[in-house]
Amino acid sequence: MGNRIIFGKPDIKKEDIQSAVDVLRSGWIGMGAVTEALERAFVKFTGARYAAAVTSGSSGLFLSMLASGIGKGDEVITSPMTFPATASEVIHTGARVRFVDVDSTGNIDAAKIERAVTRKTKAILPIHLHGRPCDMSAVMSLARKHGLMVIEDAAHAFGATYRGKSIGNIGDATVFSLYATKNITAAEGGVVTTSNKKIADRIRLLRSYGITKTAWSRFGKKNNKMPYDTLIPGYNFEIPDLLSAIALSQMKGYARKSARRKLIWDRYNRHFQQLPIGLPPLYSEGNHGMHLYAISVDREKTGMDRETVRRRLNAMGIGTGIHFVSLHLHSYFRDTYGLKPGDFPNALRISRQTLSLPLASGMTEHEVNRVIQSVKRIFNG
Repeated sequence: MGNRIIFGKPDIKKEDIQSAVDVLRSGWIGMGAVTEALERAFVKFTGARYAAAVTSGSSGLFLSMLASGIGKGDEVITSPMTFPATASEVIHTGARVRFVDVDSTGNIDAAKIERAVTRKTKAILPIHLHGRPCDMSAVMSLARKHGLMVIEDAAHAFGATYRGKSIGNIGDATVFSLYATKNITAAEGGVVTTSNKKIADRIRLLRSYGITKTAWSRFGKKNNKMPYDTLIPGYNFEIPDLLSAIALSQMKGYARKSARRKLIWDRYNRHFQQLPIGLPPLYSEGNHGMHLYAISVDREKTGMDRETVRRRLNAMGIGTGIHFVSLHLHSYFRDTYGLKPGDFPNALRISRQTLSLPLASGMTEHEVNRVIQSVKRIFNG
């Protein structure tokens, strides 16, 4: 890739590599003791009572909804400003998606949720976009009023807090992603946290074929127990120890990673505040996860559209991302639910204007400076 700054480049250290090597040499690379250690680490980190590691954030969303009793004929309220997986997993359960527009931050507009509640509504699925927590006080209050489950999509929000509570210890279940670009990564994987034992037990059963004993309990442990029974038709969503080891190592280095991301975030803010672009909105309710640093490019203010800026940065060797194109503009959701672009005006505007700049704890000073100078060059002429 030459001198190109790769968007979302993972911060992999020698300790992470060694953790994977250790598992490879151990003789047990499937889901086992290391995955159990990762789950304990998430419990300690978030304050939730239980954690279940799975193959991806997407599978975590799917299993969380199934474990919460969501299925055919039900409705789940969520935001269209997200990656397709969020809504797709609702559909995979047999339920129907009901979208609610976002506010100026890109998070679901809590004031508009109640209008979307029907007798079929089973859950609210708030998305902590870019790492900024939603208004969880309003979401939880509304959910309790109507007897709804709250399943949080925290794919962007590892390390975020809301009013003194960790994201991961507020809703009925919270789903984290360990995908390659996330604040901590295992290349792929996910973790669900919950303080509801029934949900945790159900997820663990569903992820492991619906059987009573995992391979680790049958073959890996000294007091192995066989045979096993099939209680329900489950899935194979077991995350191997090989990936769990990387994630566990990444968690141990999280304080350094978080501090580095904040330093870069603050430098961007200082250098860009005089430019005619929108910066990530301030957050005072806790800790922002700082997963994505997204600017807003308004053609009326800048004289150019988002795509022009993206192309110019690309020509300078600066990788960027778009997070996201609102789902109501995607063919499937548009056609299935009969949606129009103007149905969610805030999501439409953000879809057209948002552009994510490189933000990674492994970025060098030279790379950070290149991003800053490149952006300033574009908007200062």
